[in-house]
Amino acid sequence: MLLDEQARCFFDRWHALQPGSRNIAAMRGFFDGWRSLAPAAPPSAPALKHERFNEFATAFQAAYRNYRRSGVAANAWRTAGIGKDEMRNSAVLRWLLDGFGDHGQGPAILAALLRQLQRSDLAELAIRYPYWTRVESCPFGERESRIDIEIENPHFIIFIEVKVGAGESGDQLERYRQLATRKAGNTAREWAVIFLTPTGRAPKTEAQHGHITAISWKSVAAVVEQHIRDTALDTSVAGLLLHQFAEHMRTLR
Repeated sequence: MLLDEQARCFFDRWHALQPGSRNIAAMRGFFDGWRSLAPAAPPSAPALKHERFNEFATAFQAAYRNYRRSGVAANAWRTAGIGKDEMRNSAVLRWLLDGFGDHGQGPAILAALLRQLQRSDLAELAIRYPYWTRVESCPFGERESRIDIEIENPHFIIFIEVKVGAGESGDQLERYRQLATRKAGNTAREWAVIFLTPTGRAPKTEAQHGHITAISWKSVAAVVEQHIRDTALDTSVAGLLLHQFAEHMRTLR
């Protein structure tokens, strides 16, 4: 069936469902006019002028050399070889979240991360009071419960369990939750256990979902990139290092 016949059939059936009369003559005129329309000519292929291409190729070589020489394609963290090693990534992340870190951002990145996790209470405490960060921490000297990143001050305690390639093991997160509540003790200290993974998956034990906060590396990268934009750090040394680590974090998937 030709296209105009298909369309005529469609309109006939459609009008059959509509109340009122049809103007057959007007429809016939429409289809007769449609049939007489000349098909549109296909667009012509653009002509390639070799002189202009030669000019482009000549200019591109010098421009690309300057681009490479600027170092903009470099990534210090990739070159340092932190790869997907959990301890190395934990060490850099701890540096990023350290309020005394020589990146010069103070507690701003930790506070932004906590706000992303809907813990504005902890974010305000991190901004207001000095805190300390550690990697491979063993609260109460318990070697079997080694915390990847511990952040604390007299007002709060935060444990971050870092995963890159390995999966959740046994009752690991439940032990960390118990350690956090035990370390907070009977004081008014706030606490949080953060589960950082490539996909941001929740703990495998459903009962822990209300106590363990899950987040992905990609989400942490987004927090860092937003901080760079908010503080106009794009062209600074700190901004470049933070941006490169954000790029690296997006590969941890």
